[in-house]
Amino acid sequence: MIKQLNLENDDNLSVTIEDGSIVLTPLKKKPTNIHELFDGWIDDGVRDSEVDWGETKGNEFKW
Repeated sequence: MIKQLNLENDDNLSVTIEDGSIVLTPLKKKPTNIHELFDGWIDDGVRDSEVDWGETKGNEFKW
């Protein structure tokens, strides 16, 4: 079951009973800081290029 649900050993589960069946639902932990948010991230080195939006036409910041 652990492999089928893609669970890790320390994942938390919600256990409920629905229509006489035991239902296990993985609880996804929301990141509380930027370090948790990007934990496990691997830099692929791909960067978007800068976009030229043309001449300013209002109160935009002039570079």
